Amino acid sequence: MKPIVENPNYPRLDSIPEYRAEADKLARFHAELTKCESRIIELHAAWCDEQARASAQTDAERIAEAERLLAGKQVQDLAEQIKQNTSLAESLKRAIAAQKIVVRDARANLSRAAAKHFSAEHKRRTKRVVDALLELHAANEEEQSLRDSIELLGYDAQLPFMAFVPPNLDTMNPHEKSGGFIRAWYREANEYAMTEAQRQANAEQEASASRRRKLAALT
Repeated sequence: MKPIVENPNYPRLDSIPEYRAEADKLARFHAELTKCESRIIELHAAWCDEQARASAQTDAERIAEAERLLAGKQVQDLAEQIKQNTSLAESLKRAIAAQKIVVRDARANLSRAAAKHFSAEHKRRTKRVVDALLELHAANEEEQSLRDSIELLGYDAQLPFMAFVPPNLDTMNPHEKSGGFIRAWYREANEYAMTEAQRQANAEQEASASRRRKLAALT
C-alpha cells in the first residue's frame, strides 16, 4: 500500500514539541511508578525479615539497639518508608490518570490540525474512488449489454457472467433507489469530495429545475 502522500512534508506526532513534552511526562510518571512499586516490594520483604529477626533478638542486640537510640543514631523505620512509598505510588497513579487526559486532548487537537492539512488531498483521492465506482458500474452494464445482445440474436447464453458485483449485493448502480449500501455510500462520498464550486453549481441547477417545475405546473 502506498503512503498517505508520496511526500507528506508533515511532522510525525511524536516529533511535535507540545505533544512530546506531555507524552514524555506521562512516560516519566509510569517509570517512577514502576520503580516505586518495586521499592515497596523490597521494603515489605525487608520489614518481614526485620520482624523475624526481632522475634529472635538476643539480649545483647536489644541492649545495643537501645544504646544507639540513646546516642541519637537514627534507626531505619521500614514501616514509615513503606507508608511514604505507598502514598507516592497512589499519587503517581492519580497523576497518570490525569496526564493521560492531557495527552489524549493534545493528540486530538493535533489530529484535527493534521486532518485539516490533508483534507484537500483526501477529498481528491475520495473523488477518484467515486469515479471508479461510476466507471465500474458503466463497465458492468457494457458487459451485461453484450451478453444480452447475443441472446437477442437467438443464441444460447454461452459467455460467463463477468460483471463485478460483490456477494450479498444485487447491483453496483449508485443511482438505484434499492441500491442499499452502494447508493448510501455514493451519496455520502460524492457529497464529501465535492468542491465548493461544484456544490454551488448543483444548488443553482436544482434551483433552476425547481423554477421550471413550478412554471410547468402553472401552464
